[in-house]
Amino acid sequence: MFFIGLCNNEAKYDNTPHNIGKIFLIYLKQFCDEKLIHEETTIDQKYTLYIYSYSNLKIKILLLNGYINHSGVNLYTIKDKIKLENFNEEILAIYDDITLDTGIFKLFINKGTNQHNGIKN
Repeated sequence: MFFIGLCNNEAKYDNTPHNIGKIFLIYLKQFCDEKLIHEETTIDQKYTLYIYSYSNLKIKILLLNGYINHSGVNLYTIKDKIKLENFNEEILAIYDDITLDTGIFKLFINKGTNQHNGIKN
């Protein structure tokens, strides 16, 4: 399963709700470092990919370098490099939702864009 956090990689967005996807992935990576087997790290100009395993499960954490509204283009251009086999079904995208109060989250399965520009892209 791929975990992708939508974010903007400018310092002015660090620790803001707009970068909640990246913030979540940093915490997820820390958890995986402690609890799972780290198999591989790939660092590229467009992304950093961490791969972990637990039993027969693969956890892939993908940090994209770029802007949130270009996430789809960035992901599509690197999908072969990151060995994303099933482009439509293996992705869990974490992103901000301005309609939610801080600390509240929604989980959607096969929901679509929900009018978020980064997800639309």
